[in-house]
Amino acid sequence: MRFRGWSIASVAVAIVLSIAASGAARAEWPVPPAGGGMLILAGHAGDVMVTMRRFPLRVTAIGSPDENGNVWSFEVDMADLEPNELRSWRVTFVSGELFAYVFQVRENVGTTVTVTSLDGPLNGIAVGDGMLVEQVQMQRPAPQMRNPPLAGA
Repeated sequence: MRFRGWSIASVAVAIVLSIAASGAARAEWPVPPAGGGMLILAGHAGDVMVTMRRFPLRVTAIGSPDENGNVWSFEVDMADLEPNELRSWRVTFVSGELFAYVFQVRENVGTTVTVTSLDGPLNGIAVGDGMLVEQVQMQRPAPQMRNPPLAGA
C-alpha cells in the first residue's frame, strides 16, 4: 500500500510515453530550433471576458426610512469609492436577514449606497451584514419571485 501512489504515477508516465512514441502527440507539438528553447503560447482565445470587479463590504450604518417606512440606503466600510462608481452594480447579501437577496445600486455617494426600487426595499438590513458588490449585469427574476415586500403591504 505504501507504493500505490508510485505505481499509479508509473502507469500514467507509461501511457504518456507510449502515446508520444506512437507519433500521435508529436504532430501537435512544435519542434524547438536546434539552438535552444522557443516560446510556446498557451492560454485562452481572445473571447475571454475581462476580470469582473467585486468588493466584499459590510454595512456600517442604515439609511433613514422613507415616508412609508422602507429603507433604501446604507453605509459601507469602504471609504475610497468614487461617486457613482457602483451605479448599476449587483449587491448580494451574504449574511443577515437579507441573506441571498440581490439588489441593484442606484447610486453611491461617499460611503452611502442607495439601491433601486426594482428589487424592493432593504427592510431587514442590519449593521454588520455582509455583502458582495459586483460589476455584473442584473438578471431579473419573475415578479412573483421578488425580494421582501414593502412595509405595510
